[in-house]
Amino acid sequence: MFMLRAPLFPNLPVVVADDSPYVRRLIRNMLMQVGMREVLDAGTGHETLGQLSSVTPGLIVLQWELPEFSAAEILDLLRDPNRVRATNVPVIVTTERPTRRLLDAVAERQVHHVLRKPFSPKMLWQRIGDFYPDQREPEMDPRLSPTSKQPSMLLQPSQVAWGGAAAS
Repeated sequence: MFMLRAPLFPNLPVVVADDSPYVRRLIRNMLMQVGMREVLDAGTGHETLGQLSSVTPGLIVLQWELPEFSAAEILDLLRDPNRVRATNVPVIVTTERPTRRLLDAVAERQVHHVLRKPFSPKMLWQRIGDFYPDQREPEMDPRLSPTSKQPSMLLQPSQVAWGGAAAS
């Protein structure tokens, strides 16, 4: 067990779209720990569009490799002012395989952050903190981190190099 003090964020509706029920549950738990209790799940692009039609989210955590409708298609719809009233919804894209091509694609679609899977709660909370800068930072004892054996990498869409070499 590790000690983790989490920030407290506004309870805004959040859509979590990932094809893995396990990953959706993990992200839901990470969000609930910081006060975001209105979390809507989606396992496919089609389900994501359904959730987005029922609520205007304060945040979207979107897997890039979604089945049915791609994340790129969903983002194109989200950013189209002719289709959606709130086109500036913060989006965090998750992926197991960040590439330069993906980073370019998300940058074109005004994505705020890209997280490489697996990622820690602290990494997700820090990205959310960018949207709510008045909140305090989470603190974690690094010796007790559950991800200390397998560090996660935070990627931003404007980043062109990764791990010391250009992303392919």
